[in-house]
Amino acid sequence: MTALQVRDFPQELHAELRRRARREGITLGEYVTRLLRREIEPTSGSWLEELAADEPVDLRPGTVADRVRADRDAREEELLGRVQRH
Repeated sequence: MTALQVRDFPQELHAELRRRARREGITLGEYVTRLLRREIEPTSGSWLEELAADEPVDLRPGTVADRVRADRDAREEELLGRVQRH
């Protein structure tokens, strides 16, 4: 793991972060790392951009339901085949 140094950090912010970390029962470094991880998680905007790049899905009436039914029927056949063998 690497170190991070922040210069000219406001004293009152440092104190508040330290209080919050203490309240959570973790070190200041762990608390700040948790905050930074949360900050860089994908946002809904970036998620929507990725989604827009995907192939479109055919959602005409019946299409999705037909696929679900076909998958369920196939799974049921497979399970019945296993049960009948035993």
